[in-house]
Formats: sequence, structure tokens, C-alpha cells
Amino acid sequence: MFSPQYLGDWYQTRGIPTFFSPPGSRCIRARYGDNGDGTVSVYNVLTYPDGEFGEICGYAYAPNPEEPGNLEVIFPLCESN
Repeated sequence: MFSPQYLGDWYQTRGIPTFFSPPGSRCIRARYGDNGDGTVSVYNVLTYPDGEFGEICGYAYAPNPEEPGNLEVIFPLCESN
């Protein structure tokens, strides 16, 4: 089970480039919510270097109940730019 104190909006101040956030991306926000089934909803938005808006959604879960702070994040094919 995850800790509810981590739900809500989180803003990235530093990070490494990923498939979703290439170098030069800005205004990166992750919104985490309780799905009610032990998983966490994940909704990320950003502004790409060319000024276009991007978003991706998925979910996260704790694969090891002994380590509830370590979540595995899954992004199904719902990406849109």
C-alpha cells in the first residue's frame, strides 16, 4: 500500500531526460491519485522544447509490500502530444 501523503501534484525541478521528457522540456508536473484498488493513478504533463503541450497517463503500484515507497509505474499506450 502506498502512502496517501504522496497524492496530489508534484512539480519537477530537476531530472534526467526520458522518453516522455526530452532535453529542454519544462513545466513538468505529475498528478498522483488513489485508484481505490491499491494502485495510484499517474497523469504527467509538460511543455516540449518546441512549445507543444504533452501528456501521458498510467498507473503505479508497489511490487513489494515491504517497500511501499518503491513504485513501479506503467504507461499504457495512451500518450498524446
